[in-house]
Amino acid sequence: MSACGGGGASKQIETLQSWRATIDLAAEARLRGWVTPRYVDQLRDEARKAVKAGEQSVPAAKPAERDSLVAANAGLRASLARLDRVGP
Repeated sequence: MSACGGGGASKQIETLQSWRATIDLAAEARLRGWVTPRYVDQLRDEARKAVKAGEQSVPAAKPAERDSLVAANAGLRASLARLDRVGP
């Protein structure tokens, strides 16, 4: 089951990619002082939920979709790590 309530691995991949773009924008916005630390914390918490859901969906994914799903998860984790380095 995907975090989006259906749609399989392809929908989960889209969700993870969307979260990655959101987190990348949040990191840039935080660096520039455009958003508050609280807002960034809220985004980070929700994105981590998406990572967890993505990781849980890997075993059920079709073999042809697993690599893309794992890569999307890794990409979001990398973006979250960058956001963590931005600081408060």
